[in-house]
Amino acid sequence: MKRKKLGYLSSGILGLASLTLLGVSNANHTHAATNGTINYKGGATTVWSSPEVGQTVKHYLNTGDKVSIQSSKKVFSETWYNLGNDEWVSSKYIDSNQVVAQPAAEVKADTVTANYKSGATTVWSDPESMAPTGEYLVYGATKKVLANKKVNNTTWYQIEGKGWVPETYVVLNNPSLTNVTPITVAPAISKAEPAQQQPAEQAAPQQPAQQQPAEQPAASQQPAQQQPVEQAAAPQQPAQQSAEQPAAAQQSAQQQPAAQAAQQQPAQQQPAAQAAQQPAAGNHANYTNQGNSYPWGQCTYYAKSVAPWVGNYWGNGAQWASSARSAGFRVDNTPQAGAVISFAGGQSVGTWTADPYYGHVAVVQSYNPANNTVTITQGGMGFSSPTGPNTQVLSGATQYTYIHP
Repeated sequence: MKRKKLGYLSSGILGLASLTLLGVSNANHTHAATNGTINYKGGATTVWSSPEVGQTVKHYLNTGDKVSIQSSKKVFSETWYNLGNDEWVSSKYIDSNQVVAQPAAEVKADTVTANYKSGATTVWSDPESMAPTGEYLVYGATKKVLANKKVNNTTWYQIEGKGWVPETYVVLNNPSLTNVTPITVAPAISKAEPAQQQPAEQAAPQQPAQQQPAEQPAASQQPAQQQPVEQAAAPQQPAQQSAEQPAAAQQSAQQQPAAQAAQQQPAQQQPAAQAAQQPAAGNHANYTNQGNSYPWGQCTYYAKSVAPWVGNYWGNGAQWASSARSAGFRVDNTPQAGAVISFAGGQSVGTWTADPYYGHVAVVQSYNPANNTVTITQGGMGFSSPTGPNTQVLSGATQYTYIHP
């Protein structure tokens, strides 16, 4: 009895493990019922409710048992037989020489191949929020397609790893990229997230305007509510009225400058708020010993490695100028050796263009004021050496944005 139970368990575990490793295809083929014989001699063969993960055990079959095969289903490299009543057994436990029906060929999944050659293709978490996963596809990388959908007139493909890529950066079902011209200029992507954020940003400056009407009625209503009370009290206390009126006049005269001062207070606070938004240059923390939090092989990783004084978590290259200014660093259009140069999304970087979403950063090695050129070094997945240094000379140096140490 113990030996028989052990056989049941071993067969059940083996069936479940094979399912977990192989995954499931959606091919389900029906054919005329044929007979088969259970061939597993190491114990009982498990009969499952489904060949897909999450199935349950229905019962067991012994060696030599005859079965009637109603249909088959391909699970990648393994065929499963339906014995009727949603009872499934792997084909490897049935003698194939007694099965007349031939299993159908496995259905091949669609693939996409990265065709952007001037850099790496970003893998996004989903097409709506456009949040990067941190994964990238180099030129020529091929992935299986799990699903697709259309967003803003662009078809997006969900690939292995559950990330999404737009059709403008990849080629469908052509892994060798035969007769396909590589993309060298990053195509623009219609992003839903910036469009959703824009109204929120526009509404932010209106907040003081919304608060102002609420404060004005409160100020005007308070004297209006007090005035009838004083007028009603006046006839009841005529002897005190003459004394109260001068006092009220004096009080009103005293309150008026106070109200004016209250109205002037925001004007006095405004320079302080501006000063808080624009810290004095050079008044910043020292980030040199903080390590490097940026993804390996990205331009931000190289810049932090070569210029360790920059901060971590400054965002993408296009966001560095704003992050550095907020952290107290001097940011301007003055070229200087040792500074970090920040490129906006879609900005020209000499012979190529920065990613329209991420932008780019590099480190200035030298500046030649005679011809207004800067020599920069940089890293990134689009270069032959992602960790750099990749040297480039840019003209029109004073048009770029520089972060100074």
